[in-house]
Amino acid sequence: MVITSTIYEASFHYVQGTTSRDLWFALEQAYASNNSSREYTLKTQLLRIEMTGDETPIAYLNRAQEYAVALDNIGEPIKDKDLVMLVISCLREEYNGLKSTLLARSPPIVFNELHGHLSDHDFLFHKNIPAPTMVPQAFTTSTGVSSGLH
Repeated sequence: MVITSTIYEASFHYVQGTTSRDLWFALEQAYASNNSSREYTLKTQLLRIEMTGDETPIAYLNRAQEYAVALDNIGEPIKDKDLVMLVISCLREEYNGLKSTLLARSPPIVFNELHGHLSDHDFLFHKNIPAPTMVPQAFTTSTGVSSGLH
């Protein structure tokens, strides 16, 4: 049987039955994501989501979206506005100024727009960091001291 040839040995105890339908049903019961335990786990993970210190905005948004898609796949979709509020509320402190702007927007922001706003914020945030002071080489002498040209 094709089904049994693709199953890991550790899963054989879940595979009970004589027909392909029986085997498939047994696997679905053991591994299908549409049970209350899976729903609880996904909702808890989504409610506790936080943007970590070294996490990029896209990685953070992807992680949140994975939870939302998984919930949708088990028949428990989350509203877009709820996902947006959860994600915005748990952004790092550097996004505090952007949070109120995004939440006050009319019409309300949708999840798919968040990436662009966070990317724009990161560009502007990192652009304002002073660059190291450098004297162009044309204005220095061989000793590295400025030639005094103004």
